[in-house]
Amino acid sequence: MKKFNRLLLITGLVLILSLLLLLIFNLQKFNKSDENLSIIAEKIEKLIPKKSEVGVSNSFACEMPSIEIDGCDFIGLIEVPSYGIKLPIYSEFEEYMPKVYSGSIYNYSLIIEGRYLENQFNFADKIEVREQIIFTDLYGNVFRYKVKRITHSDNINSEKFQSDNQALTIFVKYNSSYIIIYSE
Repeated sequence: MKKFNRLLLITGLVLILSLLLLLIFNLQKFNKSDENLSIIAEKIEKLIPKKSEVGVSNSFACEMPSIEIDGCDFIGLIEVPSYGIKLPIYSEFEEYMPKVYSGSIYNYSLIIEGRYLENQFNFADKIEVREQIIFTDLYGNVFRYKVKRITHSDNINSEKFQSDNQALTIFVKYNSSYIIIYSE
């Protein structure tokens, strides 16, 4: 019986140690990704040619360009001037990073997935209607939007986003629900 108790104790300690190591690894990965965001944003900004404003009537018949930096593809930068935020947008999934969920900036259907993290979308619960959001693509085209409405949802439903017909939508996981920011 004593051997069995000792075995259970050792197994428990090994599991706790493993969980602690996993937590440390994830925290290091998170901190590294947060530091990299501003560095990557600077790299992208240097690679973007002369910026030009894009009007609503402009039409694009091409796919969104992407550029590879440090092994990841990016499609541009998103800025929220009132909060001093400038973030690179990944073209595909990258844990802890803002990314394209679906759509395109060129057909006014871009949906961006973000995280409620410091130096990312931690302003999402404070942003107000009529605040400005700017997206700059890799050609230097600058798209300016105003927040039209903000909603909260328990889940994310792609059909709901597409039926809302907004030019730019950002959704952010916040606690156990989502903040959804619709812009035109």
